[in-house]
Amino acid sequence: MKQEEIIKQLKQLHKIEPKPDTIAQIKSNIYHNLQIPKPSTFQFKANSFMVYGLAIAFAIFVFLSIRIATSQNQFEKASIALSYAQGKINTVIVASNKLNENKIKDISQSIALANGELSKLKLMGEKGRYTSEQCEELYRSYHASLEKLDNNITTSSTNDADKQSIAPLKTQISNYEKQAEQKLKLY
Repeated sequence: MKQEEIIKQLKQLHKIEPKPDTIAQIKSNIYHNLQIPKPSTFQFKANSFMVYGLAIAFAIFVFLSIRIATSQNQFEKASIALSYAQGKINTVIVASNKLNENKIKDISQSIALANGELSKLKLMGEKGRYTSEQCEELYRSYHASLEKLDNNITTSSTNDADKQSIAPLKTQISNYEKQAEQKLKLY
């Protein structure tokens, strides 16, 4: 056959429109006819533990947000945020297992929240609400927690992949440590 005849026959095939059931039958038999394994389709199956875990995490987040929003003064807000962050930090230190992406995000968000609330504190205190000594103690506690977390992460990451995955968190911790040190110098 010449090339022109082949092109003419192919153009005729383009005009053919098979019935939908014919297409469905071809699709269902294609892997069998080609003798290749059928690809598996991804199915999301939620287990009850995961669902309860997500529900509890959401409830804690809502409760924490409400407590911070309804606090009387900035010192209380900073104390609540710091307690939450220290709880997350202690969980990582006690567990002393590898940090996965979710744990890294969780720690990062909790220390960012604490840093944000602490940065809003008036270092000399507010009359009748909190003193500069209370503020200094809060910053000392925050700085110590950041140092503990940094040391734990540094000693627990052994290979290059671990070090690469936690690099942004280490940078964040380092920046927050510097900020806390600068605030502590003002006392």
